[in-house]
Amino acid sequence: MSRSIGKIVAGIAGIVSIVFFLWLGLWRFNLPFNMNSFGIFCYYGAFVFVIPAVIFLIGVVVDHDPPAAGLIIASPVILFVIVAIIGGLASSKLCNAERFAAQISVPESTPFTEGDIAPFDPTQIPWIDERYASVLGDKLIGTLGAIGSSVELGEYVRQDVNGELFFVAPILHSGYWKYNANPNGTPGYVMVSMTDDNDVRLIDDYNIRVQPDGHAAWGDKLERIVQNAVPNGLRYEYKFEVDDDLHPWWVVPIYENQIGFWGGAEITKVVLVDATNSQNVQIYNLNEVPEWVDRIYPSKLVEEQLKNWGMYSGGYWNTWFGKTGMLQSDDGNVVVYSNDDCYLFDSLTSYGGADESTVGFVLTNMRTKEVEYFSLAGATEYAACQSALGDERVKAQNYSATFPLPTMIEGRPAYFIPLADPNSAIIKSFALVDIEKYQVVGIGTTIREVERDFRAKQRQSGSSPLYTPTADLLEITGEIVRWGAYSQSGDTYYLFIVAGHEDKLLLTDASATEAAITREGDRVRLQVIATENSGWTVFSFDNLEFSQTLSEIEETVTEAEYQQRLTEVQENPAIMEDSKFRDFWNMLTPEQQAAFLEQAQPEQTE
Repeated sequence: MSRSIGKIVAGIAGIVSIVFFLWLGLWRFNLPFNMNSFGIFCYYGAFVFVIPAVIFLIGVVVDHDPPAAGLIIASPVILFVIVAIIGGLASSKLCNAERFAAQISVPESTPFTEGDIAPFDPTQIPWIDERYASVLGDKLIGTLGAIGSSVELGEYVRQDVNGELFFVAPILHSGYWKYNANPNGTPGYVMVSMTDDNDVRLIDDYNIRVQPDGHAAWGDKLERIVQNAVPNGLRYEYKFEVDDDLHPWWVVPIYENQIGFWGGAEITKVVLVDATNSQNVQIYNLNEVPEWVDRIYPSKLVEEQLKNWGMYSGGYWNTWFGKTGMLQSDDGNVVVYSNDDCYLFDSLTSYGGADESTVGFVLTNMRTKEVEYFSLAGATEYAACQSALGDERVKAQNYSATFPLPTMIEGRPAYFIPLADPNSAIIKSFALVDIEKYQVVGIGTTIREVERDFRAKQRQSGSSPLYTPTADLLEITGEIVRWGAYSQSGDTYYLFIVAGHEDKLLLTDASATEAAITREGDRVRLQVIATENSGWTVFSFDNLEFSQTLSEIEETVTEAEYQQRLTEVQENPAIMEDSKFRDFWNMLTPEQQAAFLEQAQPEQTE
């Protein structure tokens, strides 16, 4: 009788454990009942199958001999281990190396040319990194008063918002009890400009009700909302983004493993959850995702697939013996924007190589996973950072380098590296490092200053001219129809439009002394370096409304100096932005300036 009761108790205990662990997985942890994930297989296999089965079998085998009883009790564990081993092998790179390598399609490398990376623009270069953005955001949250102690900022996500680059971070409850005290949500989100540390915004038009686990519960918990919308969907990650109207959303890519049982993750759908309304959930196929969503494919997934392509394109055993043709990406990557598209930039090196040079780099479109592969021998991101930090002008400050941003300065590829105080995370200086000749380093406390220093170092190193045939020396005369001034990183800039060239935004700085007293309606004579870009840099600014009288010394320019400057410009037009050249230029009469420009133009060949 007692043995029968023992069996009944064991059966009830087994059923209770099944119900409990199913509830815990589905409701508390929001794990989809989908064995396509190894982690989920382990949870449900161990807690919903193995443990209840062992409990039940303990009650069943009370009449059996000890050896047989032990084997029966252990059978669920043995079965679980066997399935895990078989499934692991079937999903492994040992059995599927070529399939893993083919998950991402990387074309043959092509030579790097101008235009493959966004050109350097001192007014638009995204110099603020995530750590500094966090400092600025926290400072803003500190102004919220008492509510600031009950909230915290979530992950900062890079995003192109209506043509401007921002870090966007949601304001979240700092814990479950804070959510319980204020279930109507938190007061919006923070936007930090990536180009101007004075542009930090609190967008409080929306209450953020839907939040991830640990910040919200019940019907406002993000994971539960996605699980209810896609019951068997495997969530890869979640990112906070805003649409073109600044409405906040959670972007959740859904994936499935397509190699064996648990290998080869691939995004199949995207779920958008309205951060203000848990009832507004939208599910999209990959070709239907709204344009404002910057990323469909997570950086981590793209990085993993590029790693597999570099290692396993020659098969699994090649990674042990021949090791021919193997490539690896440098540690870390960075999201860059070019022509309104979002890319993951990764440099490639020979696998296992001890050097710090690249064989090329890849740009992966984060919406389509299309890859562009460019051959370019040069510095890795790590080597570029070490080169910048080793410069004598900043070495003593012990700055930390943020992850390098690739850019172009009229045909020459370079890394732009903000240098930060390691304790405060505040950006203190900037570096530009030539990718191909990474001993050439420009340093400056402002963006404009580092650009000028970099150009000077290029000239000293004897590098090929920075400017390419797409740039022309051009004189513009006309009336200013739009005029504006602003400060950024310690520099004053003037942006303006001249009649007859309304499609070009012209830029000069405080070194053009007459710019400070210029107004709309004034006629100006400008010398610019005209490129295919929509913005042109002005290197000579003359307001025709004023006519100051030069002293006899200022009017005197020796023929020797004139010829020397002319030769320098013919060899490298970039020198025209140098402060010493501007001193020389300002001593020329308008007629001399016009003649100089005409002589400086390269001869046209038939």
